Amino acid sequence: MIFIGQISLWLNINGLSHAEISLACLDAIKETVLDEDKRMDNTLILKAIGDRNAAYHK
Repeated sequence: MIFIGQISLWLNINGLSHAEISLACLDAIKETVLDEDKRMDNTLILKAIGDRNAAYHK
């Protein structure tokens, strides 16, 4: 099982390909870099993964 801090991502990444997971992580990194006030955290990664799920697995 995959853990970031105390949050299990297994249910959120289920059905995503390795490429989609990588792109979700890159999306979270980009958002952190572009928004200087934002900090990388579990919530941001989960949001990026959720956005990928919503876009590609309707």
